[in-house]
Amino acid sequence: MLTAATIKAAKPKEKPYKMHDRNGLFLIVRPNSKKWWRFRYKLGGNTKELSMGTFPDTSLRQARFNRDEARIMLGKGIDPSITRKALRKETTDASETFAVIAKEWHTRFKDKWSPGHAKRLWRTLEKDARET
Repeated sequence: MLTAATIKAAKPKEKPYKMHDRNGLFLIVRPNSKKWWRFRYKLGGNTKELSMGTFPDTSLRQARFNRDEARIMLGKGIDPSITRKALRKETTDASETFAVIAKEWHTRFKDKWSPGHAKRLWRTLEKDARET
């Protein structure tokens, strides 16, 4: 079982290596000093891995919490990686919604602005829509 001290003390090696915690959670230490949390699980006879974040952005406590949440989903027969993909799709849908609302707003008010201002503002809104 890992501790915060052993994780902090982990030094990179020539090749990536794993430090195992428990219940499928482990940390991969890469040669570039990056440390990645992973959760390995089986569902329907297939073995999969789910990323749980990077250390220190994701602490040991948070990685264990994320693993436990994923295990709860697995207990209900839900694949956590599919759930994550669905959440990402919702986020993508949200950016498309922003684009639609921004277009409606810009169209409604552009006649009140100078043509140059309207054009600059529209470019800014398009950029913001791509970033969300």
